[in-house]
Amino acid sequence: MTTEADLKRRGILAELFAERVRQDAKWGAGRDYPDGTNPAWRRMADAARCDCDEAAESGELDWLHIAKEEIFESFAETGPEKLRAELVQAAASIVAWIEGIDSRDGGA
Repeated sequence: MTTEADLKRRGILAELFAERVRQDAKWGAGRDYPDGTNPAWRRMADAARCDCDEAAESGELDWLHIAKEEIFESFAETGPEKLRAELVQAAASIVAWIEGIDSRDGGA
């Protein structure tokens, strides 16, 4: 059974797909850039995780805490499998943030 939340999520994913099409038109399809990630980001990732945990414990957690933690964790990964997994987590967190925005006052 498809719920209203599922339909809204599909709409967000359709927006992301459309943005990818625009990016391909602008930058060229199938381009492959180096990842640019580096273990030097680990310190920032650890700090973002601590900030996120502290904010959760104090009741002050927000979407920025969550997104920073997930994004910085991906920046620190150099292995393709771990990097991909972290990027999926970061993307899912950002989709959840968009869902949160859309749920406010009727949303987008």
